[in-house]
Parts: sequence; C-alpha cells; structure tokens
Amino acid sequence: MLENIELRHLLTLRAVAEAGTFAKAAGRLGYTQSAVSQQIAVLERMVGCPLFDRPKGPKPPLLTAAGRLVVEHGREIERSVESLSRALEDMAAGRAGRLRLGTFPSISSRIVPDVVALMKQQAPDVAIELVEEDVKVSTVQRLHDGEIDICFLVSEYPGLTQQLVLEDHHVVITRADRATENSTIPLSEVMSEPILGMPAADVCSVFLEDGLRRLGYKPSWTYRSADNSTVQSMARSGLGRGLMPMLTVDTTDTEVVFQRPDPPLPVRKVYLSRLESRTLSPAEELFWDLAVRVSSEVAQAWL
Repeated sequence: MLENIELRHLLTLRAVAEAGTFAKAAGRLGYTQSAVSQQIAVLERMVGCPLFDRPKGPKPPLLTAAGRLVVEHGREIERSVESLSRALEDMAAGRAGRLRLGTFPSISSRIVPDVVALMKQQAPDVAIELVEEDVKVSTVQRLHDGEIDICFLVSEYPGLTQQLVLEDHHVVITRADRATENSTIPLSEVMSEPILGMPAADVCSVFLEDGLRRLGYKPSWTYRSADNSTVQSMARSGLGRGLMPMLTVDTTDTEVVFQRPDPPLPVRKVYLSRLESRTLSPAEELFWDLAVRVSSEVAQAWL
C-alpha cells in the first residue's frame, strides 16, 4: 500500500506534528479539520499502524515511533521534490541540463569551441559531452540508440530532422614556394603529383574519391592520415599536394597556399541533425541555434 502514498499525505502529517493539533494544521493548510483527520486516517491505513497517540482531554496528539519515522522520510521526499522542481525550472529556462553532441574532428576544432563558449555565456550550467565518430559505431546509430542528442553529419539520412549549416569546399594545399598566385589550380595538374589526404575508410574520403572518379581521375595517394594537421604538415614539407575539405585546414598557415581545384570537386555538406521524433530541451534548442549561427559565420569568412 505504500506505493499509494501521496505527497499531500506526508505534508498533512508534518503539519499536524508541527502545529500540535488537527485544527491548527487545518488552518495552516487551508483544509477543514475533518479533511485533515481523513488524510491522517488514510495514511495510517496505508502504513498499517497508528501514527499518533491521541490522549484524552486537551492534550495534543503525539507522534508514535512509526509516525516519527514517516515524518523523517517524508521530509527527505519533500526535499527531493523541491530539488526536482528547481531542476525542472532551470531546464525549462535553458539554464541547466546535459547535451550529448555527436561530432567529428574538423567540426570539433573549428565549430564546437565557439558554440560552447557562447553556451557558457548564456547557459553556464549546461553540461556538454562530445562524442566523436567511432569506426565501430556510427553517429547515426548513436542517435537512434539515444546515446547522443544532436550531431553533425555530412550526409542526409531518413528519419532525421536536419539543417544544412555549412557547404565545405575541397581545397588543394601546396607548399608556398611551389604554388602560383592563382586562387584556382587545374585539377589535372594536381592529379599528376603525389596526393596527401584522409584515410580511405573515412566517409569524406569516400565522398571525395567518388567525385574524382566521376571526373575521370584516380589519385595517387602518397600519404593518408586521420590527423588533419599532419596532412597539412606533409604538404608544408613538399611531400605532395594535400586535398582536403576547407573546414579541416588551418588557414592561418603562411607556409602553404590554399587553392580551389578547377573543375571544382563535390561540396561536402554538413548538417546539424536530430531524430525527427525527438523534442529538444530549451538548452538543446539554444545550442542548435548557436551552432547554425557559428557555422554561418565560418562559411562567410571563406568568401
């Protein structure tokens, strides 16, 4: 029967214990005295024993040992409910909560830091957990398994709500003293030299090689690395030309030159994504809006 105990029963019990009489407790709670007596009677039936000793005459009712135990645990329940109420208020206001973000290295380094910094200004108590792409478990699978809340993806998928936030063009990275001053470089010239890039199994590499095949090219890969800075370092050392999405490169590096291939390669489209059926919390909605804003600013800087 204890599973039927309601918070109002516990509040009434404590009110009687503190006020000293059923009448005073009724006045404090805004109930009638009979309503207070009925609630205590219901609670005693659920507990299975008396909660008050009721002396004859004007003496106030006294808590039994069981009554004191119920009051003690009732206070803990009240505190838990109050804590839950505050937490829900904070979540509803977007001040607190937890956000699990699926991401990948170039997004983690170029987009996420600025978004998190803005989040900390507006919602400092929101905990953000980054979950990067795993070769064994895809980000999309993590979404469906409930392991992440929002993620960045480079493809469109059924069953997801997605917003295009970035169009990431491929660029050629060449050691500065070997590059021309042109903003573009013939793709045929690039393909005649050793090529540096990401691992063959990487989803972006698969996308890139498919685009090259459609243009009639099969690159000669000299070196592949999952570390974007390593690929750029290799290009800086003159070991070949890097072929990478713009988001993956360090554009402040003055020892290399970044050029667009001609003809251009397919654009890597980056989508902010979540399950169609998922309701975002206020903090998650804030993150979504900020991620769209920061991604737009990064794209504008490339123009």
